[in-house]
Amino acid sequence: ASIDLVCMVTVLGEVHDGDACLREARRVLKPEGQLSVSEHLPDPDFVRLRTLKRRAEVAGFVLDHREGTGVAYTAT
Repeated sequence: ASIDLVCMVTVLGEVHDGDACLREARRVLKPEGQLSVSEHLPDPDFVRLRTLKRRAEVAGFVLDHREGTGVAYTAT
């Protein structure tokens, strides 16, 4: 509970346990902290926005804002 922002750019699909990664991000963030995730195709490990949203909600996050399209986005 000491970090203001966790920023992941084409990272989530690269880690072995993405769900654990999201839980750890939630753990280290301050209560008002934010997670920002950016993904884009043609990254072979692209995480779709609906998949990110579902997994992030399980980890305790709420989608606040999204920019971009279905093939290139940043979600906060």
